[in-house]
Amino acid sequence: MRKTRGIRQFLVAVAVAATTIVAVPTQAGAAASACSPGPTPDPVTFAAGTVYADTPLRSGPYSGCSYYRISGYVNVSCEFAKSATNRWFYVEHTGTSREGWVYIDNFAELYGEWDACDGW
Repeated sequence: MRKTRGIRQFLVAVAVAATTIVAVPTQAGAAASACSPGPTPDPVTFAAGTVYADTPLRSGPYSGCSYYRISGYVNVSCEFAKSATNRWFYVEHTGTSREGWVYIDNFAELYGEWDACDGW
């Protein structure tokens, strides 16, 4: 009986390892394709805003993109509107000089004039 239990545990471990090996590349590939860098931002800034605490500053205009948390004032370069309710802004965070994308609902204030990002 001990040999049978040991073999079963070994087979379960192999099955779990095989599943993990197959699943990881699939997830990584899906994440990479879901986060394109987005359109080219406009270097001229005529708009600004304030974002809520812990707002995600994303690497692309998609919720699946990697991010860095920011809060406070931002300079707004341009807007990427996928639809009337799905709007992203390319910004520079004034506190860190980091640049990236912020979703419209993360703004406490948004003022000034901005254009659509180039190419979109």
